Amino acid sequence: MTTHPHGGGQRRGDELRRHVLVAAKDVFLAVGFARASMDTVATQAGTSKQSLYAHFETKDKLFDAVLDLVRELYLSHLGTPETYVDDPADTAEAVSRFCGPFLQLMTWHAQVPTCRLSIAEAERLPRSSRAYFDAVFATT
Repeated sequence: MTTHPHGGGQRRGDELRRHVLVAAKDVFLAVGFARASMDTVATQAGTSKQSLYAHFETKDKLFDAVLDLVRELYLSHLGTPETYVDDPADTAEAVSRFCGPFLQLMTWHAQVPTCRLSIAEAERLPRSSRAYFDAVFATT
């Protein structure tokens, strides 16, 4: 990433990509996939359409990347049952300790619309929707 010589700087590279993904997530959740536009995402992210298209060739690819980001956030926050105990063989204790954070995640205010959006676009973007489902439900 390059920075502005006076310390301010513009987002570049991975930082810009992540910023765009967060902005796109907000746009998709607010208006849905069909009504979201690349123009709106660029405006929300405070970047140009040219810069947006340099990172994401299509709205479909942007949506895929947003679901990947959300999946990564879920997995990094939640972990797996084995990460909640010292002895992974203690399955009952692992599941018991895992359930609290899992229920928190499932009732988190952004979870329901994200899940709904993933389901709504499952036919159009099956890989993304499947990866989201696997991250949230199948790996738990």
